[in-house]
Amino acid sequence: MYSQLQLREIFHLEFLRNFVADMPAGLWALKGGVNLRLFFKSIRYSEDMGLDVDGLPVESVKKRVMRILLSPSFRENLKTYGIADIKPPDLLKAKQTGTTQRFKVHLVTAGGEDYFTKVEFSRRGFSGAPVAEAVPAALLRPYGMAPLIIPHYPAAQAAAQKIAAVLSRSVLQARDIFDLYLLSTQVRPGTALAGLAR
Repeated sequence: MYSQLQLREIFHLEFLRNFVADMPAGLWALKGGVNLRLFFKSIRYSEDMGLDVDGLPVESVKKRVMRILLSPSFRENLKTYGIADIKPPDLLKAKQTGTTQRFKVHLVTAGGEDYFTKVEFSRRGFSGAPVAEAVPAALLRPYGMAPLIIPHYPAAQAAAQKIAAVLSRSVLQARDIFDLYLLSTQVRPGTALAGLAR
């Protein structure tokens, strides 16, 4: 039996597995809290998942995402984890611009619980060079998942993104302090924080 946080993480991981198989290499990167959780040992689960994309039209991303969400095999696989149904986004209401694309999804369990999550794509350019790395086996093992390689931002770029987010907020969030502390232990002293000036 998985918690609601784990069910969201399972959805994120399986979505990424399908996205890797469908999306051309070098055109996207995982960022934000899911990046910190998967690659930097954050104990914090993320309700939503953020990705940067570059070089792909809005319609292309929309088509690929909806193909995954509506795929019978994707849905059947999630049922093995207790996610009985996925309610895809209403594309007439979803934000689909040249800068931001949002896909709000509801995960419905066999018991009828409805958990919300969101996959958001940003087209503001890459902040630094993404790297493709394997999600640690220790994180996949509790879900019985096969190995998975994902393009994501390394620690220095992730820290720069988090600092930029803090500077843009009108109210500081406790999670920002936690995330910055986590990343501060993994960025080498003197490392340039690419993208900080953006």
